[in-house]
Amino acid sequence: MKDKVNILFIINGLGIGGAERNLYEYVKHLDRRRYHPRVCSVGQGGPLKEDFEKLDVEVVVFPKKHKFDFTLIYKVARYIRKSKVDIV
Repeated sequence: MKDKVNILFIINGLGIGGAERNLYEYVKHLDRRRYHPRVCSVGQGGPLKEDFEKLDVEVVVFPKKHKFDFTLIYKVARYIRKSKVDIV
């Protein structure tokens, strides 16, 4: 059988807003036999982090040091290479 496709979802935070809740519902119903989802929060974590982890989804948080923290680009890129992500 073919390996699962590694998908990384990137979002600004894991608060209880609409985009975050939408992402949670999408990941919750994703076919785990075909896909291996991961969530990357750029800036901050939040209450949905635990909900994703209950679904056995890896969550990585890259906190911002200031508003224009360009080092996040390199950190996320390094994570993508290390984790062998297929789709972002």
